[in-house]
Amino acid sequence: MQPWKTAGMLISREILQVSPCARAGAINVFFIMAGIFMYDR
Repeated sequence: MQPWKTAGMLISREILQVSPCARAGAINVFFIMAGIFMYDR
């Protein structure tokens, strides 16, 4: 199992444990980062 996959699972598990509001914020940040990454390419 790749280290980055393990890290992703740990991070997602942490996100699932926090409040729904914080989870939505984290998802928003993730999509914003993904959008910036795609836009740069």
